[in-house]
Amino acid sequence: MGRAKKRNIFRHHLQRWVENALYSITRRLTGRYRSADIGSALQQVYLEQGIMTLNVVSILMAITVQNLPQYLHIRVFEIKKACPNGTHCDHSFVDYHFRPTDMYSAFNSLSGIIKRAISLLPSTPKSDLEIDEMMHYMLEMWGRHLITMPIEHLCGVLVFVIDVVRRVLHRFLIFRDSAVMFGMMLMLVCLGMLRLAELHLYFILIQTVNKLAQVINYRFEKVMIDNVMPMVICVEPPGGYFLACVINELVILLQITFIMDYMDPS
Repeated sequence: MGRAKKRNIFRHHLQRWVENALYSITRRLTGRYRSADIGSALQQVYLEQGIMTLNVVSILMAITVQNLPQYLHIRVFEIKKACPNGTHCDHSFVDYHFRPTDMYSAFNSLSGIIKRAISLLPSTPKSDLEIDEMMHYMLEMWGRHLITMPIEHLCGVLVFVIDVVRRVLHRFLIFRDSAVMFGMMLMLVCLGMLRLAELHLYFILIQTVNKLAQVINYRFEKVMIDNVMPMVICVEPPGGYFLACVINELVILLQITFIMDYMDPS
């Protein structure tokens, strides 16, 4: 009987120790939500961590997108010079890849391609003037896109800083952070609209360069010999850059959803 009594006492103390340990862990995780139930508090903790993680992912993706060489991809096919009688000639091609920050190098490269193409074509002042206008319009759209990039990064960093400050204040002070979270959500909405504007400028840029290539290719079609065009300029459609921008836009929508769930877990 004495051993059984000691065993029961030991089991009781072990059970109380486990319960106290679990209670301490739960209070450490959910101490800031003392009035909430454990399930809701844990959900808010997960949402809070998710918001911070998505902030970091969004900033890193924005930096990655800025360095993608798939922003503008131009492929130029040219006929080989050493061809007998201009027939049965093969074409060599050169790929040009540009990042969003390569505005002037892209303008110089494209200007060199166009000058080389115009030298092979008969002079038409009206068409040459149209090409020159499209080149400057492309430069203008690209410049507008570059202007929005620092603003985008600034908004992303501000969202991250606001989240860090909110966490610090919430850690050491007891206050409701609904207003701060609502401000973060408004900042994310502005960031999403800004990135949509960047995509709009990007598509205008691609359309302008594509129209420029079509004008030159059409002029080559008129003067081609034996169905062989001396030069063909191709503009690749939006690819990796566009996909990365869309994913980053979805990350913003997910952040906004997490913030709304955090503010109203019910």
